[in-house]
Amino acid sequence: MGWVYLFFLALVMVRHYPNLARVSALRRLANPWWLAAWVAVIVALTFAGQLEYSSKESWVIPFFILFTLWLMRYLKDRPAPPLVKKVNEYSFGIYLAHPLFFAMVDFVDSYVHFSLPLYAALLLVVGMAGSTWLNALVNRLSWGGMMFGKRLAIR
Repeated sequence: MGWVYLFFLALVMVRHYPNLARVSALRRLANPWWLAAWVAVIVALTFAGQLEYSSKESWVIPFFILFTLWLMRYLKDRPAPPLVKKVNEYSFGIYLAHPLFFAMVDFVDSYVHFSLPLYAALLLVVGMAGSTWLNALVNRLSWGGMMFGKRLAIR
């Protein structure tokens, strides 16, 4: 339930795409200065020792919203590259399986203590690659689509 806000944000963005600027709240929040300010707050809190880095922390919510809104300004009307199409094929399975792979990174981090850039990179790579791999593996089974959703055929 903690990520339901992203679904509502997606609904608003789809409803008003490609003219996101006509929604004043989206237009204001898509300003890159909001994203820069939030990153500055994250950096300041990091140096003060106030943030715990985990994929489950609530401070990432504004970061995801602001980053998504900022990025949509620049991605509008551009064709999707092959990696985005591949991720889209497995998107529902990635959504379902990524917590498993995030937990694996968190488990290893509890012993190894990764630096923040390495931790973020591992979440991205292990979460996406592991979830895609598991989804591709499960979708080879006749009942696999019932576990992680049927793989989409994206052209």
